Formats: sequence, structure tokens, C-alpha cells
Amino acid sequence: MADISPIKDKPVTGNVASFVKWAQSLRVRGVPLITGLEGVVFGTRAASEVVLIFNVKPPQYLWYMLSGGICDILQFCMDCILHMYVQDSSTCWAVCFTASILFRHSAHRYLVFGNYVGSYYKSLLRMYCGYSVSIILSTAFNVVVTRRHGLNHYVAFVFTLLWTGIVNFFMLKKLWSFNGVKNRTSENNLKLDTLDVDVEIATQSNEEEDRRTR
Repeated sequence: MADISPIKDKPVTGNVASFVKWAQSLRVRGVPLITGLEGVVFGTRAASEVVLIFNVKPPQYLWYMLSGGICDILQFCMDCILHMYVQDSSTCWAVCFTASILFRHSAHRYLVFGNYVGSYYKSLLRMYCGYSVSIILSTAFNVVVTRRHGLNHYVAFVFTLLWTGIVNFFMLKKLWSFNGVKNRTSENNLKLDTLDVDVEIATQSNEEEDRRTR
């Protein structure tokens, strides 16, 4: 079962908190529509880690598709605007894809992979370095399908988008965790939390024994 307890390091107040509370109060035949939003909105967890839909935890790739889909729409809007001034399809793709990585970085943090490993800027730089290979390969692919095969600008956009999305998921999954550092940290935190609970239970037991003795 996912850990959906609220994160206590930030105050849960204001309109955002009211919306979260309202969203989590929604029920369909007694089953909560969504739970676990506190860890995402007020903490450092990703939706893929803690959010449950109808008490079911969706797979991480579905959250990646949602996150990527939102940013794909944003990239498409930027592409449409740039294409009014720049006719070359491959140039439009390279510029807009590069610009969209800034938004993908934040979207993936909240929906897919969770808190940054290291600082925000180090994580962003690492993501741009990882995406650099994808930018080069996808731009080269776009050049081939548009200039050699005469594919329409927007048809080429969709075709290029499809395969890069799948490749980027596996690349980011490894890159974001920084060779497993994040995963090991999470496991260590879980062990510490379990230890704290055990200590608390032991303390309560000792207090009860003292009361009985008295």
C-alpha cells in the first residue's frame, strides 16, 4: 500500500489546501475518487508514488504519459507559433523540444519521479545533458522524414514525438534516480521510519508497565 500520509514539513493551509481536501472528499459509491495528494502538493513525493485512484495505484508509465502529454501539447503550441516565422520543420522541432525540457523537468518531478536528486539546477542540468542525445537523434530523424521523404511538418512532428517519448522514459528513469541513489535513500528513510515506530511502541509498553507496577 502506498504511503499517503500528509507531509508535515509545510503548512497545509489556504485555497490550495481547500481544493485538495475537496478533491479527496469526492466519492463514487463510497469509494474515494483520489487520495494521497498531500504528499505531492505539500511534500516532495511524486503522484506515481503516493496517489491512488479509486484505491488503486496507477503504474508509473501512465503518470509519465500524462506528464509527457501535457508538455507535448505545450511543445506543439510553441511549434505552431515558431513555424509562422521559421519554415524549416527540423529547426522548429529542435528549438521547441529544447525549450519544453524546462517544463518537462517540473512536470516529471510532480507526477512521475518525485523530488530532485541534488539541487534543482543540478537536476535540470543533468536532464538537459541526458536529453541532448534525444535532441540530436530526433532532429536528425525529423530531417530525414521531412527533407528526404517530404513528410508534412505536423505529421513529422507526431512521428518524431512518438518514438522519442518511449526512449526518454527509460533514459529519465535511470537518469533521475542518479544510478539508484534516490532509491537507496528512500529505502533508508523507510527503515528509519520503521525504527521510529518500533521505538515509540516500546516506549509506550514500558510506560504501561510502570503504571501497573505503581
